[in-house]
Amino acid sequence: MNNPNGRALQLVVLSGKGGTGKTSLTAAFAHLSSLSDPSAIPVFVDADVDAANLSLVLQPIPMTTNEFWGGWLAARQSVGTMPCCQPQKA
Repeated sequence: MNNPNGRALQLVVLSGKGGTGKTSLTAAFAHLSSLSDPSAIPVFVDADVDAANLSLVLQPIPMTTNEFWGGWLAARQSVGTMPCCQPQKA
C-alpha cells in the first residue's frame, strides 16, 4: 500500500491484552488494502509469539517459506515476581 507520495505505508496494531480485536482489525485492513489496489502486494505479519492466528483468518497461499532464527530464546519463569522472559543464548 502506498501513500500519495509513493512511499510504503506501515501500520502497527498492538495491545498488551488479548481479545481486543487486533487480529480482526488487521484482517479488515488486509481486505481493504486488496480492494483499494489489487495489483499491490501487501505484507501482513502476525508477530504474536504465543498465539499467532492471522493466517487462520486470512488463509493465505504461501509464496515462499523462510526459516528465521533470531539468536535468542525466551526463558519463562513460572514462580515469583521476577520478569517472565530473560534472554538466553541459543
